[in-house]
Amino acid sequence: MEKAAIEEHQSLCETAYQRYIRGYYAQAFSIYDQALQIALTWKDALKCDDNNTTAVNEALCDDYLSLAKICAKQLRFDKAYEYCDQSQQIARELNNNLKVAYCLDCYGDVKKEKARYDDALLDYEAALKLKLEEKDKNSKDVILSYRNIGSAQLMAGKLDDAFTALYKVIDPVKHLFRLPNNVADVELLEAYNDLGLAYCLRRDFETSLKMHQTCLKLSLDVLKDETDSLLVASCYGHIAMMHGLEDDFADAMINHDKALEMAVKIAGEISIEVTKIYVWKAKIRQSESRIIDAIADMKKALQIGLEVIGRNHILVSDIYDLLGTLYMSQGDLEISYNVLKQALAIRQELLGDHNLSVATSYVSIGNIHFLKNNFLDALNYYRKSLDIQQDILGESSLDIASSFHNLGNVYVSLGDPDDALPAYQHALKILINILGEDHIDVAVAYDDIGRFFDRQERYEEARQMYQKSLEKHIIAIGENNIIVACMYTKIGEMYYQLNQDNLAIPMYHKSLIELKKLRGDVMGAIAKTYKHLADSVFRQKQYPDALRYYKNSLAVRINQLGENHLDVIELYDKVGAIYNKQNKYNDALLLYRRSLASKITAHGNKNLEVAEAHDTVGNLYNLQNRFDHARAAFENALLIRRTVSGDNSLEVATSYDNIATVHLRMNMYDEALQLLEKSLAIRKKLSGEDSLDVANSYSHIAAAYKCQTKFDKALSNLEKGLGIKLKKIGENSVEVAESYNNIATIYQYQKLFDMSLVLFKRSLAILINLLGENSMEVTSAIANIAKIYQSQGKLENAVSMFEKSLSLRMHLMGADDLNVADAYSNLGFCYFKHHRYNQALINYEYMLSIRINAVEVPIIDTANAHNSIGYVYQAQCKYNDALEQFMKALPIQRNIVGVNGLDVGISYRNIGRIHDKQHNYKYAAALFQKSLTISIEIYKNHHLGICEGYYDVSRNLAQQNNFVEAIDKYQKSLTVAILICGENNVYAALTYNDIGCIYQLQCRYGDSLAMYEKGLTMRRDALGENSLAVAVSYGNLGCLAESQSKYKEALQYFRKAWKIWLSVLGVNNVKLALATANIGSICTLQGKYVDALVLFEKSAIVLKNTVGDNDIYYANLCNKIGNIYHRQGNYNDALLMHEKALDIQKKILDGKNFHVANSYRNIGIIYTSRGKYNLAILTYEQSIEILVKILTEKNLSVTYVRNNIGNVFLLQGKLNDALIIFQQSLSLQQQILSEKCIVTAKSYGSLGFTYYKKHKYDEALTNYQKCISILEELDEDAYLDLAVSYSNVGLIHKAMGKYALAFEMFEKCLNIELEINGGDNFGIADTYNNIGLVYQSQGLYEKAITAHEKALSIRKKLDGDKCVQVADSYQNLGLIYELQKNYNDALSVAKLALEIYLPIQGDRSSDVAKSFRNIGLIYLSMEDKQSALEMLEKSLSIELKLMDEDSLEIAQCYDGIARIYQLEDKMDKFRANVHRAAKIQWKILGPDKLTKIKSQGGFQVNFKSPVFYNNLLGELQQSAGIRVHSWIDFRTDVICLNNVVGYTRQILENFKSDYVKPKKDDDKMKHHSDDKIKMERSLYSGLIAAEEGYPHISQMHEADQDTFMMVPQLPGLQLTVPWQCLDRNTNVVLTAFYTDPPYIHGVPDRPESTLIPISPIVRIEPNGKELNNEADKNVTLQMPLPVADEIRQSFGLETAKYLDLCILSRTKTDNVWLEEHVDYQYRVDENGSPCLAIAISQFADYLVTANVISSKRLFLANKFPSYQKEISVLSYLSEIHRGSNRVHLKIIVLDLFEDEAKILDKIPVKFQHAKVAIEGLDNTFLENGTYNVEFKQGELQCVHDEAVHQSLEIDWNKRFCYVLNYQCLLKDANKPLEKLASITVASVDAQQQFQPKCYNLVMSSQACNSPRNTNCEVMTTEMFHQLIAPTDIKPSLAIIADKIASDWKTLATTLDPDVATDDVDLIKQKSGEKALAWLLKWHRARGCKATIDNVLEALGKMDRYDIIDEFNDSVESSGRDS
Repeated sequence: MEKAAIEEHQSLCETAYQRYIRGYYAQAFSIYDQALQIALTWKDALKCDDNNTTAVNEALCDDYLSLAKICAKQLRFDKAYEYCDQSQQIARELNNNLKVAYCLDCYGDVKKEKARYDDALLDYEAALKLKLEEKDKNSKDVILSYRNIGSAQLMAGKLDDAFTALYKVIDPVKHLFRLPNNVADVELLEAYNDLGLAYCLRRDFETSLKMHQTCLKLSLDVLKDETDSLLVASCYGHIAMMHGLEDDFADAMINHDKALEMAVKIAGEISIEVTKIYVWKAKIRQSESRIIDAIADMKKALQIGLEVIGRNHILVSDIYDLLGTLYMSQGDLEISYNVLKQALAIRQELLGDHNLSVATSYVSIGNIHFLKNNFLDALNYYRKSLDIQQDILGESSLDIASSFHNLGNVYVSLGDPDDALPAYQHALKILINILGEDHIDVAVAYDDIGRFFDRQERYEEARQMYQKSLEKHIIAIGENNIIVACMYTKIGEMYYQLNQDNLAIPMYHKSLIELKKLRGDVMGAIAKTYKHLADSVFRQKQYPDALRYYKNSLAVRINQLGENHLDVIELYDKVGAIYNKQNKYNDALLLYRRSLASKITAHGNKNLEVAEAHDTVGNLYNLQNRFDHARAAFENALLIRRTVSGDNSLEVATSYDNIATVHLRMNMYDEALQLLEKSLAIRKKLSGEDSLDVANSYSHIAAAYKCQTKFDKALSNLEKGLGIKLKKIGENSVEVAESYNNIATIYQYQKLFDMSLVLFKRSLAILINLLGENSMEVTSAIANIAKIYQSQGKLENAVSMFEKSLSLRMHLMGADDLNVADAYSNLGFCYFKHHRYNQALINYEYMLSIRINAVEVPIIDTANAHNSIGYVYQAQCKYNDALEQFMKALPIQRNIVGVNGLDVGISYRNIGRIHDKQHNYKYAAALFQKSLTISIEIYKNHHLGICEGYYDVSRNLAQQNNFVEAIDKYQKSLTVAILICGENNVYAALTYNDIGCIYQLQCRYGDSLAMYEKGLTMRRDALGENSLAVAVSYGNLGCLAESQSKYKEALQYFRKAWKIWLSVLGVNNVKLALATANIGSICTLQGKYVDALVLFEKSAIVLKNTVGDNDIYYANLCNKIGNIYHRQGNYNDALLMHEKALDIQKKILDGKNFHVANSYRNIGIIYTSRGKYNLAILTYEQSIEILVKILTEKNLSVTYVRNNIGNVFLLQGKLNDALIIFQQSLSLQQQILSEKCIVTAKSYGSLGFTYYKKHKYDEALTNYQKCISILEELDEDAYLDLAVSYSNVGLIHKAMGKYALAFEMFEKCLNIELEINGGDNFGIADTYNNIGLVYQSQGLYEKAITAHEKALSIRKKLDGDKCVQVADSYQNLGLIYELQKNYNDALSVAKLALEIYLPIQGDRSSDVAKSFRNIGLIYLSMEDKQSALEMLEKSLSIELKLMDEDSLEIAQCYDGIARIYQLEDKMDKFRANVHRAAKIQWKILGPDKLTKIKSQGGFQVNFKSPVFYNNLLGELQQSAGIRVHSWIDFRTDVICLNNVVGYTRQILENFKSDYVKPKKDDDKMKHHSDDKIKMERSLYSGLIAAEEGYPHISQMHEADQDTFMMVPQLPGLQLTVPWQCLDRNTNVVLTAFYTDPPYIHGVPDRPESTLIPISPIVRIEPNGKELNNEADKNVTLQMPLPVADEIRQSFGLETAKYLDLCILSRTKTDNVWLEEHVDYQYRVDENGSPCLAIAISQFADYLVTANVISSKRLFLANKFPSYQKEISVLSYLSEIHRGSNRVHLKIIVLDLFEDEAKILDKIPVKFQHAKVAIEGLDNTFLENGTYNVEFKQGELQCVHDEAVHQSLEIDWNKRFCYVLNYQCLLKDANKPLEKLASITVASVDAQQQFQPKCYNLVMSSQACNSPRNTNCEVMTTEMFHQLIAPTDIKPSLAIIADKIASDWKTLATTLDPDVATDDVDLIKQKSGEKALAWLLKWHRARGCKATIDNVLEALGKMDRYDIIDEFNDSVESSGRDS
């Protein structure tokens, strides 16, 4: 039985072992259990046989051990311990140490499975010790122990120890077992897998795969008969993992499937082995980014694991950990967090807190907090993990390197890159120490640091790291591999980020070349590189190439990964972006939606990447102005982010920002701001108050306020953001440059252009420093500066900068790049804004050409280019050309954005405006309506696009005279503008202006004025004084004033408008022509006909050259010229001009508008003057018919025309009809206007004139008195009408025989005429004429002749010999000659009058009739009856045609004819004519004046008063200077409805500031308006720098010859010396100096203001020479003021005359600037540049300054070019390095008067340790130029030879300081410093008058002599030793920190409250650590100023003398010890 039992037992054990090694654990356990039972039975049978007990016990020991091992494999740990205990007990009983060792190995296996690696190691090491006592060191058992130890150390993360142990199992070179004959043992084969895992952890995947493959091969060799085993399955699993890590997913899954199939076959579906393989499969899925599949596998693994081993097992914790990681990568952070917490709980329960697995859980949970932006929590977990790892593994471990890497990540996110970089570098250091410099992992670490710099956007440093990584990779693995090829791609990416696409693209191509050489699966890398290559090409706007590369990448990715892979989705997004750029919005949207659907499929709907896809779709909708769709997409993204990340996450903040952008575009500003504030609150909570995320939020809020024009709030937010950025990342960063740029933009909107310019330049300097000059960001920054110059009106500067930007872009991108087209666009727009239309056109055409050639099909930018060209043509009034361009843009826009796209709406508007200009109002109306409809459809709510749409529609209606509807639409436009931009904005101003025009046309003058003034105020505030819109407002106000006869006010407004048009547009411009015509109109009304005609002719020339002579503007001008001809009596030419105007207007317009009505009225006036009364009335009625349709009956314009008809009735003698019209007009005017206005006064005057004509002089006087009483109360605008009234009242008094009163009235009239019009004019001539009539009535004929001759002389002078007024004078002289019985002279001058009247007025005018009548009466007096009768009958014939029969003129004709017939004794004819005359006279004059006489002659009358009769004859025969009150035109030509070119109106002009107003002090200086000083040469607006010394000229003053001197280099500087004023043979020298030291020194200071030089300093020699000025001879000095206009504009002054000037002089003798009280005079040269002429009394130095408030001197200090500066030199030493005795010497050369503190703030504190004194600086001046600087050693020796001789380029116009740096060596460290070195400065230019100077650098107690410098201490001998061996106060700080403990915050607040404590409080745990951390932080911040004394002083303030005493004791103690 014993033998059989033994054999059976052995057989069972052998069978069980075979099952065991293959993994059939259940079978093996069952068989071993059978064997055990046999052994137990055997033992029971041998109880009494002690000799055989040993054998059976050994069998039992082995059986129990085998069962324990199987239980350990099955993770049945309790059973394993139970069996192992029994085995160990038996082994000990047997005293068999080898078997005890085997049991220890089993204990170790159990503990290893339970992750108790340290305990396992103790067991393994104990087993090894026992084995070595029994076995050879190369025995299998010993080697097996080494494998166990290596495996445990591997699991514990001790890779070095693991490799050491495992290489004792396997030869590291041959990779063979260290067994005799290399026998492969199954139990040892796992060592290969262990080594494979170790190599994997070392990132040596190739060797790792080799190890696993070796293990597989050997396993298959060993298990020949049956290849299925868990060991083989494990090998397949490991191999699958390696393939997965190398992205070889196909092979990975093949091997995985083999492993799974084998494991299921062996262990069953529900088993630990299958669980592990599912875990491996999940990891492969994770590598494939198939997260959902990976999660499914992990859930399956978890389900099996829980079923098999329950929850409390380390494997389950590992499953939870990996599952949590998968949820994390999917974005399900809350689920992930909960799962990871379960993993942690299991590990802590099983393993305790101090375990590497727990550390791993801490890392995973830290990652969750990191992703949720809970960075401080993440930091806490990472630190916990690191503490465990450092305690277990020491300082040198790969896990610790990984932890430092994690810390680096969280520090970056906390905005603390200063702590992050050391963490990354520490990780690198560990790797180098472990792996060596050239290891692949070190290469990867360099790659990691490169990625850090990449994330920090420190791209150049990142590139350097990637370059190092590339070099290390090449050393480690050679060049021909995928990693190296991909490194080329990464370096290319950095060049891409640096905007160096020209360098990036070659790197990508190199990568592609290398990749295509490789075999294997490199297509993924090729696809990635194609994508990056496409990115670079895309940015170069080479869209076709970019599209090709993206499609190459896409084809590879789809083939590799399928349609729904994330990389494929990203490429769809990229291709969509190209379609987006090409404006193929539908194609782009299709791809974006496809991408969104794929992401939902890949991740599910609740995923952050899906949210981003919704954002992409939303952005496209936003771009298309489909705001509802955009908002819906953004809200979908928000919902997902809230679900995934919670309400308070950075992702949710991003969604709030996106929705806010839609609200902003919809002008929903309050809603937008609410969202942005929410976003800000989240970022503050998560990232801290001072994070970059918060800074960006401030920028977003600022943008919202900017949209609302709330610039102060915008500025406040931007400055907050800037403060954070400066604190976190310093000034030298792209982010700070961006902030400066944004702040500058706000200043730009506020018109603070100088401040804006400073910041734009600062931004540019940062970008150049970071990116170099050759980058696109720099070109954009340059363009920003150019735009400021453009806004300042500095065209040359703007063009120069735009051209620089253009040149750089051409250099970077090539001449045909779309970015270059954009640069041409900027340049073109600059020229366009400055009205240089030809240059604008050239640049726009370049832009168009590039855009057409760069793309295959037209893009939206092509359409925009056509529009830009169209705008230029529109501004040039080339409407057909403009229309052609707009029509080209329209189809392009339709194809791209659809028929209802926003761009199409803009084109409709542009085309409509052209048709509007061409007066095609109805067609324009249809286009405007289309445009408005599109805007409403797109914007929905209030938007400026809708505002402009309503405006265009309104303006069109107003042009068609549909005022009611127009005002309704204007109100809608106004409502929108106010809702969007607030009450005061340019859009509202535009609308107010147009409404004011309509009110003016409706004679609602008060309302019109209110509208105009509102508009003007808004425009001034928004655009500045010198803007075209302000000119339009001035023009409208002028027109309104003219309508109310306020001519002086109108003239002021018109002149203001004219000046603006001239300064902005130049001379050859339509607007200037119209403004000139407006001034001419006022001159016309003022009687200045010649001046008016000159102005009209100038205007006509410009209009012909610009719009042609068939334009409405030209027609209106023809009317104006016609009015002049009429007033001059040139009726034929006047009629031709008015008819020409009417023909043009009828061609262009529909015949029913103001312009045509006005022309009819003007023609009517001509017909009236020519006596064609019926035709006159007919044309007046045509005018009225049009006006009534447009305006209604009750309108002043209608009354004016009716008054013209009233004047016709007066001339026709229909006095009653005239009276009715004038009375009706007066009644209507009193309803519309106030009683006391010019128009009402004129109506009273017209009534008075009518009564005068009716010879009802009392009524006439009553009405004229009312007229005069009104006019006398009005301002001087009414003076001319008052003069007319005085004159007419004088005529009434003359008619009444009240000659004294008549003279009094004429004198008043004459005084007004002389005061207003000065010299000769027609009004004065009329007055002299009327005075002559009074003298004539008095019989004072000689005086009358004198007066008439004076009037005649004036009239001839004004209008030549052949004008109507001259004829009137001849007429009156003839009457006097007749009274003097000088009939021949009388007849001669009377015929002269008739010869003038006939050709001008024709044969049907009252003047011609009167002339015939007077000649007839002269013939009658000469008794030439036949001639008399002929003349009188001609007169009668004309009068009967002109008037009714009831007129005294006709009666006079009848009376004269009667006298002829009486002389001829033809009594019947005599009686008949006498009867006719008497009947008319009685009817008109009545019984008050006449008595009836009955005689044989029949009915006759007799005048009761001979005086009245004589006066009446005078009235009938004389040509009185009667001036009928003119009824003004309704002047539609100057009512300017605003012209708008382009889609938007710019809001940028000049910046205003306070200014010291000139004081009125007549004693101080006299300001001349007349030309008392001759100006023979004008100056230009700048100075030419002197190349060879200062500009000067010398000339000898000779007798009898005036000296005139000019400086050739300085045009505008002139000296005129009359010969009488100076001694002969005096050599006069004239020199110009720049306002530089020393010449400028001594300019007096003022308490509240500053004198700013605005001229050069001019020196005249012999200096101090007194001049002999006489009353009419003085010496004049003309000085150029090149910066006067610039300063004037800066303070918003209208002209330079308003500058408060102070003229200074100085002589060599006293050398003090004194204020000169001299006469001076402003002059403007031909170029419009100002200069000043000064009358001087001596030769001296002269300077012109402007007195400005000191606080407003900003930006004016450097307006004038600098030639030289007196210098100051600062010098500082850094700390001396204790080891090398090296020190940094810094020397700063600066302007003596610059603020040193401003410079020192820019120098790091470490370079200001001690100040050095400079000797030899007195009175040193450096001119602009190049200097050699030599360093001569003293106690300091310059380390670098190249620094000994340096070149210093000085240009004081560019910089105010220059810095020299020297690295020096201290020669003797034990010797006190005295003379450090010397610096010699010598000029390179031999022409410079500069002697080389040597400056000594010395240490002196007097060194720190500048009160402005408080940042350093003076170097003394005592301080030297502190400098050479600075005290390290850190140990002292540590002592104090330990003592202060919990009171550390009080100490921090007392010592330095500006150094924050929050971060220290959060990061450190213990009080002492917090105290020390804060003190060290304070020390770093304050540098050498941070001393122990400061700390002790603060402790004293806290009454902590206990700490002070303890500290002092410790110091004394340490001193004694030392």
